[in-house]
Amino acid sequence: MLKSKALKAISLLWLSSLLGAGCAFFTQVIMARELGLEQFGLFSSALSLAALLTPIAGFGIPQLWLKIFGEEGRNGVRWLNPSFLFIVQTTLFAIGVIFLWAWLGPHSVQMRTVLITLTLYTIGQVFIEVSSSKLQLEERYMLLGVIQLTPHALRLIAFSVLHFFAALTLTASTAAVIYAVVASPIIIWGVSEMGKMRKGKFSLKGHENRCDFSPKEAPTLKNVAANAWPFGLAGAFHIIISQANIVLIGYMIGPSSAGIFNVAFTVMTAVYLLPTVIYQKFLLPKFHIWANFERDKFYKVYKSGNQLMLILGVLAMAAIMIFSPWAIPFLFGSEYSDVISVLSILAVCAPIRFLANSVGAVLITQQHMKKKVYFMGVTAFLNIVFIVSLTKLWGQSGAAIATILSDSVLLAFYYFSARCWVFKEHRQTN
Repeated sequence: MLKSKALKAISLLWLSSLLGAGCAFFTQVIMARELGLEQFGLFSSALSLAALLTPIAGFGIPQLWLKIFGEEGRNGVRWLNPSFLFIVQTTLFAIGVIFLWAWLGPHSVQMRTVLITLTLYTIGQVFIEVSSSKLQLEERYMLLGVIQLTPHALRLIAFSVLHFFAALTLTASTAAVIYAVVASPIIIWGVSEMGKMRKGKFSLKGHENRCDFSPKEAPTLKNVAANAWPFGLAGAFHIIISQANIVLIGYMIGPSSAGIFNVAFTVMTAVYLLPTVIYQKFLLPKFHIWANFERDKFYKVYKSGNQLMLILGVLAMAAIMIFSPWAIPFLFGSEYSDVISVLSILAVCAPIRFLANSVGAVLITQQHMKKKVYFMGVTAFLNIVFIVSLTKLWGQSGAAIATILSDSVLLAFYYFSARCWVFKEHRQTN
């Protein structure tokens, strides 16, 4: 891809993601002000819990498609039919787990209702992920940007109407209904896109000048599961590392503390937007091709990306520390003033997480994914240990410190893995 075309694609994805993050951020602002600390914390805990179970649905299929088509080209279509069956089975299982925990867990009636309502949100997320993989393979970045933006924009519109024009009192249950309703058109569109893909109606990019691959036998459902599980576990571990703190704080300290931490998490999510767009939405499909066919380009992009991410991460950390003391009370109100101290700690994660995006992305290629999953699993376990231990000692600040420790451990794992295994030949020649 020409540099100008690549820059245009990245800019388009970044802009749509920025708008989506902006919509999500201001939705959180409205919710935080309207719901109050207790109801906002309850909804945040339920949403984070639903997010923890979302990776089970689909369990790595979107990422597997990027890898398979990067390696096999058009022959990757042989994986589609068993993949669709796998998506249906894992999604039903995820929904069943949510229902079971909603009824058996230590929940109030309202918390149970909110969790069950959010199952539609979970299904919507599945269709966003699998449809996004299709659009990435087709390099249809404008439509991909629209799909990223749409649910965030619809939720902002819905909450804004209720906030400014309706007399309805907003509760955690009302918020859950809005999330479920917004997911409905996404589900309908996703079903349509998957129908087209199943019929072979999609245009694979990136293999136009390569030789055709010889036909291969279609895989079984067992083959799909065997190849998808590393990506599925990676998604689950990522959610545990990033969002388990909100869930655990909600159960350990209470909904109000979960609300405080969720506001800080919302800010950090917006900060992490740029590296996520570059590596997960734009470069990832290309990494699978370069890792197999253009090793020197692969290594060059890796090195320059690390340098850029470190610089941008340090700048992001400084911006958070400078602007959060006045921005948080202005946006969320004085009720959320405790967010400032949490954010001042979490800001340290910015350069760590930026660099981890760059280094960790190369581990998704070829045979290295299982190593990445192992390291993410160890980090997810340590993250829970850190959160439980440090939250008991220092409350919300302890949970923030635990996040720094977890991110640092994961970055160290990623760096030495990339150096020792992914780019072993470059290490020996340098």
